Amino acid sequence: MQTQTALQCTMCGNPTTHYCNQCHSSRYCSRTCQKADWPVHKLLCPSFPNFQTPPTATSKRGILFPADAKAPQFVWVKCEWAVDEDDNIPYQTFDIDEFLGDSAAHRVWAQRNNTRSRTREDLLTVYVCEAGSTNGSLLNHCVVETAQGRYVNFAWPGPLLAVRSQGLTLGDSEMVDVDMVDFRDAVDLLCSYPDVNINFAKPEQTWEVEGVRVNCTGEIKLYGRQVFESVRVPGGHHVFAQSVLASSRLLGFPVKVVGCSPFKDTAGYDHTNSEAVSLFMNSAPGSECIGSVVVVREERGPLAPQHVEALCRYMRPLLNDYKAGTSTKPQFEMLLTKQAFAEFWREYNLLKQVTDRTWTLIPSPV
Repeated sequence: MQTQTALQCTMCGNPTTHYCNQCHSSRYCSRTCQKADWPVHKLLCPSFPNFQTPPTATSKRGILFPADAKAPQFVWVKCEWAVDEDDNIPYQTFDIDEFLGDSAAHRVWAQRNNTRSRTREDLLTVYVCEAGSTNGSLLNHCVVETAQGRYVNFAWPGPLLAVRSQGLTLGDSEMVDVDMVDFRDAVDLLCSYPDVNINFAKPEQTWEVEGVRVNCTGEIKLYGRQVFESVRVPGGHHVFAQSVLASSRLLGFPVKVVGCSPFKDTAGYDHTNSEAVSLFMNSAPGSECIGSVVVVREERGPLAPQHVEALCRYMRPLLNDYKAGTSTKPQFEMLLTKQAFAEFWREYNLLKQVTDRTWTLIPSPV
């Protein structure tokens, strides 16, 4: 008999009896949910049916996120049984050194996927090399690729291994095979950590918001990222705890901004961000080493890179003139109106259509 948990939609948690015809693992309540899951699901779905027979009786299926790969992969984790010498209680051990190297591992776990409003019956654990952030381990590009454009808040270092154990206790429970639902939960966990507690988040923190990341010079040069990059921001991200930029409220679309960590703060990493500095009234002239920032709308509506680009380009000369003393406060404030920015957007939008082939026509932010 199948449990209620097994009959939950992988994407939204609603009851369902429909499953993926290829892997027969993930279940969906609608075609909409299945299509939403497909960009991530397709990375492992074809290999799941062929990864059913373990090499040994005690081997269990896990998911490896190699640091330098574009997609995760199923792996067989070697498990063994041992007996505690003091109380004679059997326990299971497994070898993760084959995947993470000979180093102590930090555990990140999920008892529930609040991003999908879905319960779990077994514990999902992701093992991370503890020395990964200090020993020069490669940034895990596999996580970034697997996220399919979704915002990944934490710079995961080195390879990661996801496994599953019976029950929800944080102990040494018996390992069982991971499935495609575990894969979705692992991706949600890796994208949400650490700003969203995936186990006990409030409902409003499970939403995702279309925001914009304004990348600093280090991100652009080292990782080839765009200056203005569209990102999916978890609803519980600490950017929403920030105060609204006063200038943006006057311009008709209030936004919040917060700095974010670099993917990998390597030697010579350049934190200069000549675009984002124009968002901060209290920044000193020439003080542009603020790193990358994330921008979201106060009401959590969609925000496009073009909107933030226009905002930065509008504010930069105004702030420069005001801080240099070439414009008075009344003159400065006269230009901080919704009408003034709407006119600038119209002209800037027309100019970009002519000069930038990548510019996409979108509605005004105000």
